[in-house]
Amino acid sequence: MRTIKISSILALVIFLSFGIATTQAVTRISIGTGGTGGVYYPIGGGVAEVFNKHLTGVSARAEVSGASIENCRLVGANEQQMALANADAVYFAYRGGREYKKPLDILAMFTMYPSNMQPVCLKSAPINSINDLRGKRVAVGPPGGTTYVMTWNILKTYGFTEKDIKPIYQTFVESVSGLKDGTIDAAFILAGYPNSAILDLATTRSIKLIPIEKDVIDKITEKFGFYSESAVPGGVYRGVDTPTPGIAVMNVWIVNKNLPESLVYNMVKVIFEQKDYLVSVHKKAADMNLKDAVKVPCPMHPGAIKYFKEVGALK
Repeated sequence: MRTIKISSILALVIFLSFGIATTQAVTRISIGTGGTGGVYYPIGGGVAEVFNKHLTGVSARAEVSGASIENCRLVGANEQQMALANADAVYFAYRGGREYKKPLDILAMFTMYPSNMQPVCLKSAPINSINDLRGKRVAVGPPGGTTYVMTWNILKTYGFTEKDIKPIYQTFVESVSGLKDGTIDAAFILAGYPNSAILDLATTRSIKLIPIEKDVIDKITEKFGFYSESAVPGGVYRGVDTPTPGIAVMNVWIVNKNLPESLVYNMVKVIFEQKDYLVSVHKKAADMNLKDAVKVPCPMHPGAIKYFKEVGALK
């Protein structure tokens, strides 16, 4: 009887010891993206897959969100651990100002690719310039988002007031549905190209992108340093064969500033090591490069700094 008890105790000790030795804490990473009709969502999903496959002890999930402005708030509160956001939103989120009453607890990981403002309408519409939008029903993006902010920066530079258009506040997918159904006349879509919502529209309707004039581009980029001149090349969308002049803003991966240095280092490293896979998920990932990655609108997380020093992108 005594032998049985000792054996049982030994077995229990061995079982518990084995369990303790093999159990590993899982770090859960929520990745803020945007709506399903933009670029953030597929790229964020691709990054989550890369983390889950290549980072031991990490469980990542991409989340649909309100995009840049909301993502900055969520990462600052550590409700998301990392997210994509436009450079202008990151600039103000870190410092406070504009949509943010106080600075948020965010840092940059790296800059990934530019988003182009792509004003779009049906080819049959009597709209050939931004000025032709006066009196029209125009989708200006979700309320409070960076599409909404950039749209009004453009319109106000043209001299528009809110009374000069009939603004519609909706997602890219809803905007495309509105253009198909004739409930809106034009939509401003801020996204990397090719944008899936515009691609969907171009498969069933003839479309055109609305250009921004050079003098307006110069005024906007001079006033807002985080915007740059950038055209959407011809051939990106069916029937739009020539470049469309416009402006763009860079997209930045941000993280909560309290994430461990080793974790952020490994996340940046694996993203760059798995670039080819991310390009297969969405072509805009091809724009990711070491030279532009370190051009961030707020300080960089120590884990990211360690990686970019290691590869020679930072001194």
